[in-house]
Amino acid sequence: MAMNRRDLLIASGGALTAAMAGRALAQEAQGQPMMGNPTLPLPPEQRMGWAVVGLGSFAVGQLMPAFGDANRSRLTALVSGNPEKLARLADTYGVEHTYSYDDYDSIIDNPAIDCVQIALPVGLHAEYTIRALEAGKHVLCEKPMASTSAECEAMIAAARKAGKALGVGYRVHFEPTNRAALSMITGGEIGTMRHVRAEHGFQADPENWAPHRWRLEKQLAGGGSMYDIGIYGINTSLMMLEGDAPVSMSAVYAYPKDDARFREVEGGVDWRIIMRSGAVVSGSSSYCYSPYHSKQTYIGNKSSLRMSPA
Repeated sequence: MAMNRRDLLIASGGALTAAMAGRALAQEAQGQPMMGNPTLPLPPEQRMGWAVVGLGSFAVGQLMPAFGDANRSRLTALVSGNPEKLARLADTYGVEHTYSYDDYDSIIDNPAIDCVQIALPVGLHAEYTIRALEAGKHVLCEKPMASTSAECEAMIAAARKAGKALGVGYRVHFEPTNRAALSMITGGEIGTMRHVRAEHGFQADPENWAPHRWRLEKQLAGGGSMYDIGIYGINTSLMMLEGDAPVSMSAVYAYPKDDARFREVEGGVDWRIIMRSGAVVSGSSSYCYSPYHSKQTYIGNKSSLRMSPA
């Protein structure tokens, strides 16, 4: 039988349809048992409920988005003095409970809040930490812990009285690169530590970046560049020198003398620590560095290790 091109295409299409129909009948989607032992997130009602206090650039840009990856925690409340921002972020993240700073103490009545994250300027850390502890909540406070050692002691005392946990959000002890460096140093790969150098800073620009403004106000910031960013160098250096301890420390202010930005806080500090082992730890912090500076070098008698960013 003669078959033209049109008949051939129709016949081929019919054969393809029949083949697909037969395959569909022969293959069916079937559920499979869960393989292995995967780590699953806790059900929402079993996760720790967190209230974030202070919705500045750090909370909005880093802290709150991180809850999307959390398996054991959930964002249950927000606290802010800006009603419009509070409402918008609560709607975006599906957060039911919101508070202003005026009704902050009423978190005591909310069982959905287990822990409070303090993301306010440093000068407010002690007050809002203590109030959260007195409300029966655990607290994770951003660094630095407070403006003075007396405020830190008061925060610790409040946690002990309430029987609640109090933590400070230093990242350096948990970052994989720092843990790897610590393993290399304690494993003897660079030998005996001779010198550590840490440099941390950025260019403070209060005119064009609002979060820099409070950092230059003594009452809110507690201090200047050392409080804000220099502490990373000291904290990490001491972490890497396990079993060692400082025996002396000296420091000098180091920033432009007539810079109007630094009427209330120091714009830079050069510091030096002598360790019990004889190792020297030195560094600098500054609000006058550009670009952003975060470097640490560990020099031993066998080799050296450099981290940038640190």
